[in-house]
Formats: sequence, C-alpha cells, structure tokens
Amino acid sequence: MFGRRCWVFIGALALGVTASAKTVTNPPQIPLDLLLRWPLRFADHPDFAPHYAVAGDLATDGVDWLHLCERGAHKRALPLRLADQGRYLTAWCAAVDHDFDTAFGILARLRESHIHGLPDAVRLDIATLLVQLPDLASARRAIGNNSFDLDLGVLDRTAALLADLGRDADAVDVNSLALESDVESAPGDRCMRLARADLLTPDSRKTPSQYFTGDVLKKAVSGDPTCQVIEARFSDRVATAHSRSRDSFLSAQTSNAWLNAAVQEFAMVGPADVDARELEALTHAYKTTSCSDVNGLGTVRLLVQNLAIDDRLTTTERDGFASLLRREDALCAR
Repeated sequence: MFGRRCWVFIGALALGVTASAKTVTNPPQIPLDLLLRWPLRFADHPDFAPHYAVAGDLATDGVDWLHLCERGAHKRALPLRLADQGRYLTAWCAAVDHDFDTAFGILARLRESHIHGLPDAVRLDIATLLVQLPDLASARRAIGNNSFDLDLGVLDRTAALLADLGRDADAVDVNSLALESDVESAPGDRCMRLARADLLTPDSRKTPSQYFTGDVLKKAVSGDPTCQVIEARFSDRVATAHSRSRDSFLSAQTSNAWLNAAVQEFAMVGPADVDARELEALTHAYKTTSCSDVNGLGTVRLLVQNLAIDDRLTTTERDGFASLLRREDALCAR
C-alpha cells in the first residue's frame, strides 16, 4: 500500500518513462525520506497500537483496547465467533506487559485467521512489535522461539519503522535480511531496498561488494522504471563508485590489492571497460596469490564463475582464463 506522496511519485514516474524506454527522460527526484520509509504510508509512524480495531468487536463505543486490557477482558470466556479477537487482544495485552514472546506466539497463529482483516493487521502488528525490541538479536530470538518466518512485507516495514526511529544500524540489518530473501521479488522493490541500504550505511562501513550501484544499474539498463529513477537520483554516487573502482585498479600492487580491485569492478555495471579491468585484475590476483592461500585462490575462481554466469565474458576470455588457471595450478602442484 502506498500513501499520497508515493502515488504522486509513481504518477510522475509514469510521465517520465515509456514502456519501451531504456533511459529516463527528465526523471522525477525521489525524496530521500521516501526511500528510507518505503513501503510506509505517508502518515504511518511507529505507534504502539494494534492495527485491527479489536475494541469495536469486544466492547461498547468509547472503550479502547488498553481499557479492555486493564479490565482483564482478554481473560474472559468469549463466544466462539469472537475467539480470534480474544486471542488478538491477549497478544496486545501481553505486549503492554513487555511479554513479547507470548505476543509473537499468539500473533503467529492468528496469521491464518478467517476473521476479515485480521491476518493483514497481524503482519503490520509484527513489524510494530519488532521495533519495540532493543536489537536485532532480540528480534531473532523472538522469531525463532515462535517458529515463524518473516515475509518480505514485514521485513520491509520493520526496516522502514526502524529508520523512522533513527535506529539506522538496526534498519540496515533488517534491510539486509530482506535483500537476502528477495531473489524472486520485483526489480523495483529490490532497488528500493538497495537504495535504503546505501543511504543508511556509512561509507566507513561499506565493503566493495556492498556498493548497490552495479545492481541498480543492471536493473535500470533492463528498463525497470523505478530502478532508472533511483539510478538517476544517485548519479553522483554512481560516479564516485566508478572512480573508486578505477583508483583501486590503478594503484594495485599486491595480490590482496588486485583482488580488492576485482571485487570493486565486479560491483560495477555500465562503462565498457569495467569487465576488461576486472578480468585483468583477476589475472594479476591469481598470478600473485600464494599457492598456500587457498581462500584467495578460491575467491578469484568464484569471481570468474560469477562473470561467466552473468555473460560478462566472451568465449575467448573465458577459455583464456581457464588456461591461466590450469597453468598456475600446475605450478602450485610442483
């Protein structure tokens, strides 16, 4: 679900991109807070309250859910038709008492409820309660204790709520969980997650493989309109990332430096000379890596395999590097 600002953005995006376009003409600018708070609605904030109007089912007008908890309404016997609403109230009363393990356990079972609107509310509630926990480790324990998986929607909402609270490090961790799980998701959603990761991660904490630039550019080239707009929004970061990549390549002297240069090159997509530089960096890395450095040699092989899988090597390049590997391996075997 999107709020008003999201729909305005999507409308502007539709005007800037045609179905067959490969580039964005005069792309709209995405506000940074929209990237950080996606997929929250405009008015969504981390309020501690249930998303299902349970008091309306269990009480007369004017009595809210907190008053029901105070009166012990969740401990009363209820007719079968209100059983799930009673369990739902019990979960939130437990949350008020900071018994999140009980709350998550009940909510996990209510995801299959047949009460209209309750399963959707439960997914929102889980994200709301997760941000009440002090850290990601506590959240993992709560999830593990109740044996339920978090879908991408819950992870995205939790990351956005954490960012809204200024808990950037926790938001990055949860966003990373979403990125690990989104292999089959829409390209535009992945680009939103990648952009959020880039915004929330300080440069000092980024590793070469964490540069989102390459993945976003790859999607933008394929014509995904959301990714194109994000790539345009981060054009300066793209240029900086490519500059760092070239600097690493030009200054490399040792096997580790060559390997680092190759990793940075692998993250880049766009300039025609990137793949050639990466292949040269990998060649130098393999030649200068000690035979005893099994991890280093294995990393080079893995990067070459990834290049081949992504169709970024010609048949001649692939065969040439295979010959290099055989020669170097034969030298190490002596």
